[in-house]
Amino acid sequence: MKIFYNLLLIICIGVSLEINISFAQIKINETFDGPVFPPAGWNTYNIGSSAGQWTWSFRTTRLGAGCAVSNFSPSASSNFLVTKRIIPSPGDSLVFFLRQTFWNVYSDTFQVKISNTDSLPSGMNTVLLTMIDGLNYPPISGYSRVALSLNAYSGQNIWIGFVHKNRDGDNIRIDEIKVGNDIPGEVGITDNIFPKGLWGNCTLAGFVPRATLKNFGSSGINTPFNVTYRITGPVSYTSTRSDTISGNFTKTIYFDTLNSINVPGVYNVKIYSSLESDLNRSNDTLSSTFTLSPSNYGGGSSSNGNYYFANSTDCSAGAPSHPKFNWRDTSSSSNLILNGNLIRPGEFTGSIDNGYFSLGSILPAGKKIKFFNSEYDSVFITTNGIIGFKRNSILTSNDPSQVFLLMIQPVPAIASFWIDLDYQNSAVPDNRLSYKVTDNQLIITYDKAPLKSGGPDDYVSFQVNLEIGNSMLSNSDIVIQFNQDRTGNGFLNKYYSNTLPAHLVGMKNISGTNSITYRYRDNLTVTTGGQLFNSSVALQIGQHVNKLNSKGSDLNLKVLLEAIHPGRDTVRVSISDVHNPAVKIETRKIYVNSDGTASCRFTLPDEESRYYLIVEHRNSIKIWSRLNGETFSSYSMDYDFSVDSSMAYGNNLKMINSIAYLYSGDVNQDGIIDGSDLSNTDNSVFNMTPGYLPSDLNNDGISDGNDVSIVENNIGFNIHMIHP
Repeated sequence: MKIFYNLLLIICIGVSLEINISFAQIKINETFDGPVFPPAGWNTYNIGSSAGQWTWSFRTTRLGAGCAVSNFSPSASSNFLVTKRIIPSPGDSLVFFLRQTFWNVYSDTFQVKISNTDSLPSGMNTVLLTMIDGLNYPPISGYSRVALSLNAYSGQNIWIGFVHKNRDGDNIRIDEIKVGNDIPGEVGITDNIFPKGLWGNCTLAGFVPRATLKNFGSSGINTPFNVTYRITGPVSYTSTRSDTISGNFTKTIYFDTLNSINVPGVYNVKIYSSLESDLNRSNDTLSSTFTLSPSNYGGGSSSNGNYYFANSTDCSAGAPSHPKFNWRDTSSSSNLILNGNLIRPGEFTGSIDNGYFSLGSILPAGKKIKFFNSEYDSVFITTNGIIGFKRNSILTSNDPSQVFLLMIQPVPAIASFWIDLDYQNSAVPDNRLSYKVTDNQLIITYDKAPLKSGGPDDYVSFQVNLEIGNSMLSNSDIVIQFNQDRTGNGFLNKYYSNTLPAHLVGMKNISGTNSITYRYRDNLTVTTGGQLFNSSVALQIGQHVNKLNSKGSDLNLKVLLEAIHPGRDTVRVSISDVHNPAVKIETRKIYVNSDGTASCRFTLPDEESRYYLIVEHRNSIKIWSRLNGETFSSYSMDYDFSVDSSMAYGNNLKMINSIAYLYSGDVNQDGIIDGSDLSNTDNSVFNMTPGYLPSDLNNDGISDGNDVSIVENNIGFNIHMIHP
C-alpha cells in the first residue's frame, strides 16, 4: 500500500509539473512577420475555386511586417488556415485580430473550427465561432479583437482552423494570433554599459549603447518583450529592442547606433524593460548619466605653459588646425623590449612590468628636445607609457590614480598613455617597445603593449613623436598617436565601456606648475575625456595654434628608365636626412607608370627639414636627388628627374634627346656598369634564361642580344654611382 501511495504521489507531481511547464509556454504567438508562409507547422487548404486561398500580405497589417489574407473567388471556395498542433492549458484562450476589406455585404462566412485528430479540413468538426457578413462581421474601419476560450480543450491535442467561405465576396485579414499566457517572470536592468562617465564631444558617434538585462527567475522568457534605451539632454535619443532571455541568465542588449549625440553637456539615461508579466517592477528601470565635454582641442593659457593641443577627430574641427593620423615608419628602430624579452638591460631600471630605460647620447650631435622652455638630450622611457627627461623613482609607478605624486616630483614628463602595462604578460607574447631617431625627431613606439593581467586581446599600440633640433626657438612639437588597427578588441571594449584601469594622457613641467591634461581616468570614472579611439587618433601638442597639422608627406615623382621606358617597372624610393644622406630613414616600393610618373606617401618628413630622394632599380644606377636636398612644402613634393641631368646628384643621368634617364646596365647592383654586368648578362643569354631577371634590361621577358648591347654601350661611358 505504501509503495502504491508513493507511486501515486510521483504521478501527481509529474502531472503538476507538466501543467506548470505547459502554462509557462506560449503555444501560439504568430504575427506573420517571417519570410515563410504558411508558418512552420501550419497548413493551408483550398476547397473549391483555386482563386481564393490564404496568403501572406505586407499591406494593411495590424502590427509588424505582415498579416494573413484570404482572397475572394468568383466561384464558391472554402479556404482553410490551420495552426500547428498545440495542447492548451487550463485558462488558455485563442486571441486574434480580424479585418474585412470591402463595404458591401457579400455571401461571406468566417469560422473558427477545432480538430482533435489532424490538421485536415475533414477533421474540423467542432465550430467555435461563426461570423456572417452583414450580421456579425467586424466593422470596416479596422481590426477587431476576437477572444475564444479553449478551456474545454485543456490537455488535449488540437489543431485550430480559420475558415473563410465565400463566392465572389469579401477578402479578410487576420493577424496577431495568440494562444497561451505570458510567463510570470522577473527581469531587470542591472547595468548601463555604455555610454556613461565623461567623454569628449562627438566621441560617441557611430557607437552602440549597451545595457545588461538579467532574468532573476528560473524560467525562460520565450515571448519577445521590449527593452528601451532613452537619452535626454542637449540632444535626445530613443531605441527599443525586442528580445527573449533564458532563466537565470544575464545578457547584453545592443541598441541603435548613436549618430546625433555630439553636443557638449550633461545627458540623462533611462533604460527600462517592458515585460507585462514581470513580478517585480522595482528593478525594471535603471537611470544613469554621462557628460560630453569639448576636450578635443584647447590649451594656450599660462597654466598650460602656452601649449595648444588638437586631435585628428571631427570633434576638433573648430580648432585653427589639427593633425591627421600618420603612424610613423618604425623600420630600423632600436628595440628596448621585444616579445617580452629585455633587449637593453644595461640601461634599464626596475622590472619589465614597472621599469624605465635611461637613454643618453641617442640624439644627433647638438640636437635636443625643448620641453617647457628647457632643453634635454637624455630621455627616460618607461614600460607604463611615461616619457621623462630626468631620472626619478616615480618613473616606475604603475598607478595613474596617484597622479598627484607625479605632479609633485621634480621630473618633467609626458604621460603619452600612462596605464598599468606588463610586457611580460604571456597572453600577448608578440609585443615591442622601441625608438627611432631621425635628423629631426625621436619616435618612441609601444606596439601591442599588454595590459596588466589582461587577456590575449587586451593590448594597445601608441606612439610618441618628439621634435628635436639645435637651439630651438620654440618648444618641441609633440605628436601622440593611438593606433586602433593594432589595438586588441578586449582593450577597445574596455575603453568604450569606461572600464579601463586608471590612465592619463598629458604632460607637466619639472615643478608641476604648468601642465596639460588631455584625458584622465581615476579608479572610478573619466574626469577629462579626450578621445583615444573611435578610429585611429593623432593628438598634437605645440606652441603654434595654427601649426598643429602633422600628417604624412606625399611625393609625386617622375623618373625614366633608359632600357624600359615607356614600359613599366617597380622602383624603390627612399628618403634620407640631408645631414646623413647615406642612411635611408624610410623607403617605399612604387610602380612607375608608362609616362614615368609615380607617387607614394612617407610618414617621417616634416615641412621644414631637407631630404635627399634616393631611387633604386633592379638593373639601373642608383641615384640621389640634387645637391642640398629638397623640402616637403606643405607636406608635399613634386620632383621630376627627367627634366635635366642636374636633377640628380653629380648630374648622374643619361641625356637622350634632351630628356634625362637613369642609366641601365648595373645588373649586379654594385654601383658601376662594367665587365661583370656584361658577363652576367651574357651568361643569361647563353643559358636562354627567361623571366623577370636583372639581366633582362628592357623588360621584354628574355635576356638576349638587345640587353647585351645596352650594357656594352654604357660600359664605355665609365658610369658609376655618385652620392652625397
